Amino acid sequence: MAEKEQVHYIHRLSYTVRERLVGVFVLLAILLLFLTVAFNRQTEDFFAPKFTLHAVITDAQGVTKDTPVMVYGLQVGKVSELSLSPDNRIAVTMTILERFHKLIRTDSTAEISKLSVIGNAAISIKAGSPDKPMIPNDSDVVMSTPMTVDQMLAQVQPVLQDVKSSLAQINQLTHSISPEDLNAIVHNMAALTGNLKVITNQFASPEGSANLNAALQNLTNTLKQAQARLAELQPLIKNANAASADLPGLMAQTHTLVTQLNTTMGTVNTQLQALPDMVGRTRVILDETDATLRAIDNTWPISSSVAKKPTTTLTPVQPPP
Repeated sequence: MAEKEQVHYIHRLSYTVRERLVGVFVLLAILLLFLTVAFNRQTEDFFAPKFTLHAVITDAQGVTKDTPVMVYGLQVGKVSELSLSPDNRIAVTMTILERFHKLIRTDSTAEISKLSVIGNAAISIKAGSPDKPMIPNDSDVVMSTPMTVDQMLAQVQPVLQDVKSSLAQINQLTHSISPEDLNAIVHNMAALTGNLKVITNQFASPEGSANLNAALQNLTNTLKQAQARLAELQPLIKNANAASADLPGLMAQTHTLVTQLNTTMGTVNTQLQALPDMVGRTRVILDETDATLRAIDNTWPISSSVAKKPTTTLTPVQPPP
C-alpha cells in the first residue's frame, strides 16, 4: 500500500492565518529597516536642519564630495559639492549642521587638513570669536591649503643634502682609520677599563677604604689650616682696604708735588745756564780791581809807604762744564 504523502504544515493552515503570518514578517522587516535608518550614523542627521558655506581653493588635495568638515575635532558637516569657479578655481560647497552654527562666526577661517597629502582629507574650520556675529547662510569663508608634497620635498631637500654630506664624511673618516689603529684603540680601552676595575676594587677593599679615609682626613686638616690662615689674613685685608681708600688722595698729592718739583727744576736749570756768564763777568771785575790796586801801589806817596808784595796772579776761574 502506498504511503500517504506528507503535506507541509503551511498548507494545513487556513487562509486567514497565513495572511496574518505574512503580515507579521512584513511588519518585522519594516521595523528593522526603521531601526537601521534611525540608529545609522550616516542617516541620523538626514532630517536635521543645516546651513551652507562656500569657499574657493586652488588645489583640492584629496578633497572630494562627502569629505568631512570639522570644528574642534568634531564632524559638523561635509562637502556637498565641488565645481569650477568663473576664475578657474575650485569652488567648495559645505553643508553644516545648524546646531553647530554658533561656533562659526564671521571671523572664522577654514583650511584643508595637513593629513590630506597622505589621503586623509578633511576640512577644518576655526571657531570664531564669541563677540562676533554668526556667519550667515550661503556665505563665503576663507580657506587655506597646506603645502603640497613637492613643496615639502623642496624644504626637506637641503636637509637631505646635509645628511648625505655628513654620511660621506663619516664614510671617509671610517676608511681613513686603519684596522690596526682601531685594534690598538680597542686594546687601550680594554686596558683602561681593567685599570679602572682594579682601582675600584682597591677602593672597595678594607685597605683602600682606610687609605681613602686617611686622605680625606688629611684633606680636612689642610682645609682647616687654610681656613685659619684666611682668618689671620682678615685684619691685613681690612688694613689694605683702608689704605686703598686713602690711596687716591695720596696719588693726587704726589702728582701736585711732582708738578712743583718740575717747575723748580726748570727754574734751577735756567739759573745754571746763566751761571757761566756771571762767573766770567766776576773775573773781569776782579782783574780790573787788581790792576787798579797795582796802579795805586805805584802812585806817590802811597808807593813809598806800602811794602812791595810779591807778584801774584789770580787763578782764573773755570766755568763749570
